Amino acid sequence: MLNLGYPGGVFVSKMADEFACKNPNHKSAFNLPKPMLHKNNYDFSFSGLKTAVLYLIQDLKKEGKFSKKIIPQICFEAQEVICDVLVAKTLKLAKDIDAKTIMISGGVSANNRLRQKFEQSTKDIYAFVAPDKKMSTDNAVMIALAGYHEHLTGKKDDCLTLEVNPNLQILN
Repeated sequence: MLNLGYPGGVFVSKMADEFACKNPNHKSAFNLPKPMLHKNNYDFSFSGLKTAVLYLIQDLKKEGKFSKKIIPQICFEAQEVICDVLVAKTLKLAKDIDAKTIMISGGVSANNRLRQKFEQSTKDIYAFVAPDKKMSTDNAVMIALAGYHEHLTGKKDDCLTLEVNPNLQILN
């Protein structure tokens, strides 16, 4: 929608960080929805947020207020909503299962703002763990953890003779 490139998350994060540095006391101007935030479950979906951003862009264009200068603000505000929802849902689950530690991994764990919000929200309540950013790539930690658990069970497979099946599930 904003022609930032692919994958979009990296570009949104970069623009949001730049906006935050220049506007440290920024208050939301667009009032984007926080989808499913107050639902009493652990589900989240950002399709409604994406639609709200689409309508926001369309409205700004109709009003002649859309420009390249406003894109970082849109990125910042959308990222804030996403982080707020992810942190709130995670904290709810952690409380409900009496967790001691919260860990994020995968590509999303490279997001500076998400890390910051988790660090602030878990302080003195939970241990918070995130891999080094160079290790924060999609699926890397999940695959490593699955391999580690397979190793612990003594399971050994010859990876050169395995059949590829993208629909396999990891079982406990």
